[in-house]
Amino acid sequence: MSMVIYAEPDMNKKVKFDRGEMEEMIVDIYVSADTLRDEPHCQEGWRFFDSSLYFLSTEKKIWESRQDCLERVADLVMINSREEQTFLFNLHMRAWIGLTDSVTDGTWKWVDDTSLTTGYWGTGQPDNGRLFSWQEDCVEIYTRQDDLVKTWNDDICGTNHNWICEKGM
Repeated sequence: MSMVIYAEPDMNKKVKFDRGEMEEMIVDIYVSADTLRDEPHCQEGWRFFDSSLYFLSTEKKIWESRQDCLERVADLVMINSREEQTFLFNLHMRAWIGLTDSVTDGTWKWVDDTSLTTGYWGTGQPDNGRLFSWQEDCVEIYTRQDDLVKTWNDDICGTNHNWICEKGM
């Protein structure tokens, strides 16, 4: 006995599924969820958000912690949306992200060499260490800000911070 199920996402379309096909899809969803949960990269410090995995370090290193990300087949996080920025802020970590102006002062580039188009700089940032004449060429999320979106701070690349790696799914 074959039962047909109709789903109406809008009034102009009807999607037709055979009961057996629907049951197979449900099984596939459970298998996929189990596989994703059981994979090593989803454990021990990795978090999932909007089709990417994020590794949250538990130790502190200089900005060259990027090497740790590369060894995990990832890179320092590149923030592409307000939602992603909010997600990262809510981790409550002061951490390196994948943005630097170390090649050309004042020209901010992501680790994949794309130019910064939208930034979430904290008040008065970037300041290149203006008060102390330091070269601040690397960027961290600094969560002690009033605005949960505007949290970026340029800092000395040799400062020890946690870091966040990102890997697309």
